[in-house]
Amino acid sequence: MTTRREFLLLADTFKADKHDPVGMMMSIKLDGGRALWDGGITRGVPTVDVPWASVTNPKSNLPKDKIAPVATGLWSRYGNPIAAPEWFLDAMPRGFLMDGELYCGPGKFQQTMSAIRTDVPIDDRWREVKYHAFGAPTFDSVFQSGLIKNANMLTEIDHAACLEFVAYRTGLTKEMLVYQGPRTFEEEQDALDEVLHNGSDLVVRVPQFHCRSLAELTKFTKEVTDAGGEGAMLRDPDSVWFPKRRPFLLKVKPRPDSEATVIGFVAGRKGKTGQFLGKLGCLKVVWHGDPTAPCGLLKKGVEFEIGTGLTHQDRELDPVELFDQAYRNPGKELDAPISTQPLDGGGTHRGFRIGDRITFSYMGVSTSSIPREPAYLRLRDES
Repeated sequence: MTTRREFLLLADTFKADKHDPVGMMMSIKLDGGRALWDGGITRGVPTVDVPWASVTNPKSNLPKDKIAPVATGLWSRYGNPIAAPEWFLDAMPRGFLMDGELYCGPGKFQQTMSAIRTDVPIDDRWREVKYHAFGAPTFDSVFQSGLIKNANMLTEIDHAACLEFVAYRTGLTKEMLVYQGPRTFEEEQDALDEVLHNGSDLVVRVPQFHCRSLAELTKFTKEVTDAGGEGAMLRDPDSVWFPKRRPFLLKVKPRPDSEATVIGFVAGRKGKTGQFLGKLGCLKVVWHGDPTAPCGLLKKGVEFEIGTGLTHQDRELDPVELFDQAYRNPGKELDAPISTQPLDGGGTHRGFRIGDRITFSYMGVSTSSIPREPAYLRLRDES
């Protein structure tokens, strides 16, 4: 059976109740045009001679009516050559494969598209375009065998044929190409740093940061969107580039935040690992809506539970009686404790108390005006 694949690595959507962002690499989600740079090895080669080029109409199974005469080394998400000016292509690093986006800046999507979608490049439109590299996968990883079949592309990728083509164009052997890879995402960043540190201003590396908490991700995403950006991206630093949609690459859509009041505590469930048994599972809160939310302010508050976003320290229960009650009654509401920690504090973390105002993020609201995918961010009086 033929393996199904995509031309490029694609992202899943981040969900706070499903994905843990801690330890992942975080970066700006660019609002541009995805582009693979093959190191320039196909520059000037007839498109029909490139083994991974999209030359078949997926609807008719016949050759496309319109095929770019020659490749440029830049490939769209659907395997089509991107016509760029010669001076732009000259600035790209020779023989070094990169995954990235052609991008003019925040809020300039249409401007970017007007430049990169023409059959003949128009210099004036390309003046603000830069190639923003976020990855440097190896040829061996990118050209894995498989069938690409979607509404925009129908191509059978043959790993051996692609590597033979690359070897011929680069002077390397197939064995050397296979020996190169794969690279982890962190290793890709090292490769980008090495190649681009003294390169052209037209080619820049997308900065990557280690995410330390859900709150940090939410703050970062808000800063990006406030500046006109689209959101954030997350990538597992140990993951290896793969031509398909994968959960180790996540796109983070903007998540509004709001405030709710703590009205109770729910004991942790045993789950598969038992890590929350005897601990705080969820905060029970009441929410009265928000002027900026789709539902606006609510005449009657809605109650729901928030567990996502709580740290292991947040979940600790004290005194011993509260721990015992939680241990014996997993998933049940605890009998009206005033606080999850002693009222005199006792340490740097005071726990949660009835009446606390907390800040949480969410992804829209249900028809019952209950926030979807709520995730705890912080106590209201925390910085």
